[in-house]
Amino acid sequence: MELSNGHLDIRTGGFSENGESAVGNENNINFLTEELQRKLLEAREICWSLLNTGVCSCCNSEDLLTSKLLTGGLSNILVKVKIEKDKFCDKMLKANENLYTHGHSGLKNKSKDNLGCPITNLRVRFYNQNRKLFINEKREIIIQNILSESGFLKPVIFSFNGGQVEEYVEGRTLEVEDVRTRKVYLSIAKKIAHLHSIKVPSELSYNVIEEYNQNIMNSSGNISILWPTLNDWLLRAEKIVNNRINFMKVDFVKLSALINKIRDYLHVNYDGGLLSPNSIVISHCDLLPGNIIETHDKDHVFIDYEFSGTAERAFDLGNHFCEWAGFSCEWRHLPNDNQLREFILEYIKNLTIIKDSNSGTICEIEPENIQFSNSLNNISTFINDNSSGGKYACNSDSKNQYELLIDNYIHSIKAFMIISNIYWGLWAICKSEVNISNTNNTCFDYKSYGYRKLSSVVNEPYFCSILNNICPLFDFNFF
Repeated sequence: MELSNGHLDIRTGGFSENGESAVGNENNINFLTEELQRKLLEAREICWSLLNTGVCSCCNSEDLLTSKLLTGGLSNILVKVKIEKDKFCDKMLKANENLYTHGHSGLKNKSKDNLGCPITNLRVRFYNQNRKLFINEKREIIIQNILSESGFLKPVIFSFNGGQVEEYVEGRTLEVEDVRTRKVYLSIAKKIAHLHSIKVPSELSYNVIEEYNQNIMNSSGNISILWPTLNDWLLRAEKIVNNRINFMKVDFVKLSALINKIRDYLHVNYDGGLLSPNSIVISHCDLLPGNIIETHDKDHVFIDYEFSGTAERAFDLGNHFCEWAGFSCEWRHLPNDNQLREFILEYIKNLTIIKDSNSGTICEIEPENIQFSNSLNNISTFINDNSSGGKYACNSDSKNQYELLIDNYIHSIKAFMIISNIYWGLWAICKSEVNISNTNNTCFDYKSYGYRKLSSVVNEPYFCSILNNICPLFDFNFF
């Protein structure tokens, strides 16, 4: 379902795009709701306040800034604001000639020997009040700051009460067909590897610990946001289902038992070491096509870190693979083992030892870092020597540790694909209960989406086969 060059994104609840067309702009504002009209004007004025103004009487925000609606959804309202610098008068141009993004405090005039990125277009994000039911906004800000300091993400330019201003990423939003093409998914594998190579700082660890487990504040290890979030959504979904007549039949006792079975399976078989599929890293946790921008030079940029946090490597990967089926859940498009292996090889090959974001040097000379670096060097050599055309032959009788690692990733990712479907199925049930305002331009059936996600676990042969390998004697028919 599309509008103009828009992309339907149910996680934000509206249409998103990264081309020149958009859902609505100031020239066709009349068909928008009153709230969306206000947001278009408010976004323009917020961005105007970030410029060096007051130097002339001829320039104003209405003439020099153009706003377009990108989404009008349940979690966010996103507005693109274009700065029409070619319309600036001489005084305004001079006052803003060295206008660049600078850190997290807004727009600054920078010296010529310390220039950042020139400002072209901005994206203003307005938060919906209901997003706090699902989003830890403090953690979102922490992760955005970490990633921008590491050069992985453009910095947040300005934060205000109820939203933020970001630099607009030029390019196009990927469609579901794109992520299934070899060239694109190998690029995505490389990009995820770079994300997972960024060190988890103590500030982020303590944020997660503070939210989910007050009793282990002194713990030095990272914890995954996946399992406590999953438990929270399960409890909320159970109340919704029990309180609504003929809504959906779910055996939550069996579902909870299944989640625990899979978690135990992953812990017993795939824990251990920084390179293991179960190691905890900074994860996006929502890598659907609509959150991936293909830039004009064919690079790929991840956006919208609302659901991000510390989680298992393989969950981020498995979650992305489930998105190959799209919102319509066409499971025949899920990756086969050859595609999984090819993706994993590219992913592991592009992991790097943890480095300082400023100097590019190793942050901590610790035994596990040295071991991690040596393992990466060895496996990269192994991959390059034994892969041909993206295909890798695995002899079960003569597996070495690297072959075993790749197989472990495949099995772990498949298990996490089931967890991903449960995760977003429960989220959809919870989301269906949220009071939908009149700001959204489309009505999405969250109940049906949740049904498709949850029912796939017990009805889709791809997932049933995975479950039979994990717990063959377990009665997992919770649906």
